[in-house]
Parts: sequence; structure tokens; C-alpha cells
Amino acid sequence: MKKAIRIYAIVAVILALCLALVACNHKDVSDHTPTGEWLSDATHHWHACEKEKCEDAGDRAEHVFANACDADCDICGATRTPSAHVYDNACDATCNVCS
Repeated sequence: MKKAIRIYAIVAVILALCLALVACNHKDVSDHTPTGEWLSDATHHWHACEKEKCEDAGDRAEHVFANACDADCDICGATRTPSAHVYDNACDATCNVCS
């Protein structure tokens, strides 16, 4: 009986350690310290985290543009190729895509 209790205790300790290790891998955004400059790719921007082994500060978001003709993200300044201007006729001063 004592041997069975000892085995159950060892298994319980191993399971507790495994749960503790899994919990340590959880990234809590409040623990992140963002760097000052924005990083970006074609569709998103984010701040890097100052801590080692931390990919980003948890603020990854899609680029924001004023309209389809805007080339620069309003948040991070990343550039894209905007949509071409489209006018009803040669005398029209207002682009149908931008407005």
C-alpha cells in the first residue's frame, strides 16, 4: 500500500511540474515592454518587446489607411501601393475611389 501511495505522489508531483511549465509559457501582454519604433509587414504593424525571447509587445494590428488612395498607414507610416484614381470623366476633380 505504501508503494502505491508513493507512486501516486510521484505522478502528482510530475503533473504539477508539467502544469507549472505550461503556465510559464503563457504570454501576458501586461508584462511586455514595447520598443519605441514600429515594426511592420505588408498587412500589420507592431512594437517589438524589449525582453529577450519575446517576439512582439502584443499590440499587433492591421494597417489603417484614410482611404483606398492613401499610401501611408496612419499609425506606423508603412507604405503601400494605393488604388489608382478613378474619375467619372476628364473634367471631374474628385476621385471616385478616394472619396
